[in-house]
Amino acid sequence: MSQEVFTELTALAEAMRPILKALSASFDWTRPDMLGGFPKGACGSSSELVARYLREFYSYDAKYMSGWRASHVTHAWVQVGEVVVDLTADQYDGCPPVIVARDSRWHQQWQTEAPRNPVMPSNWPDYPYEAWERLVSGMAQAGFNG
Repeated sequence: MSQEVFTELTALAEAMRPILKALSASFDWTRPDMLGGFPKGACGSSSELVARYLREFYSYDAKYMSGWRASHVTHAWVQVGEVVVDLTADQYDGCPPVIVARDSRWHQQWQTEAPRNPVMPSNWPDYPYEAWERLVSGMAQAGFNG
């Protein structure tokens, strides 16, 4: 992966993080696994939205990754080639709010499932449509959207 692509992924991740955080505060989330309490407990839904965004607006082969540790702790993030894109790692002590890295030792500590494409609305009955729309519009306002 070129340095240009890596730089673009970093800029996109840094732009998405405050949008997702603001979403958390603006909704009355009834399900704890959506975005309420962001970043804590919001890694799955956030990663689904981020992966979809990177695929649809930038044509990246973004994959949803999920993993677990022996202590039954789980986490999710996005993988683009060899690059980890994680906007919720700071729910764990000592992690920064945004990780974009070619070699993330912290992510290598997780037992992972096979990478997969993000779940599309037709396969997710409770898809967070409003969050998706706000992410897309927020990124457009920030000067992104491919």
